Amino acid sequence: MFNYEVLDIFNKEDIKLFNKIYDECTNERVKRLHNLFYVDYRNIPSDKAGVIKDKLGKRFKLSTDRNYFLNYTEGSFTRRHADVGQQSQCTVITLLEKSDDLIGGETIVYTKHYKKDNFEFDVNRYKRLDDKDDEQGADIVPHVVNLEVGQSVVYDVEMLHEVAEVLKGNRKVLVSWLK
Repeated sequence: MFNYEVLDIFNKEDIKLFNKIYDECTNERVKRLHNLFYVDYRNIPSDKAGVIKDKLGKRFKLSTDRNYFLNYTEGSFTRRHADVGQQSQCTVITLLEKSDDLIGGETIVYTKHYKKDNFEFDVNRYKRLDDKDDEQGADIVPHVVNLEVGQSVVYDVEMLHEVAEVLKGNRKVLVSWLK
């Protein structure tokens, strides 16, 4: 198991091709689909997913389980969740496009918290009996993953993650699940 990595997996020609494939796929407006809210969803037919499968397969030595596109527009977000329960081992999110006026829409991943025993403090008052966030190894530390167009973030299916609400503009991504 690993945290997350930002990688350059695809080249500019790949990204251009993926945007062309995006335009050819049927768009579905999603009010809610599992943890996705108010997004444009485009399933990629298997006959158009070849280059994605080839590149990811060579890079990770895993097969592609599913690929689809998401376009986050104003009001879109993804609720915090993990991809556990899927047949996949890791998730790859590739940023294909973002508008110049984009506000929000950040990918956020949560890593483990470990108590700092050497931290001098004056206040430590809040503790409920059911508060698990204080435990060693709890996934509570948020990290904003800043991607440039063409970059991918790769994370284990057990990693908690979300996408902040888009307040203005849009961002288009390719989602790939590997097994």
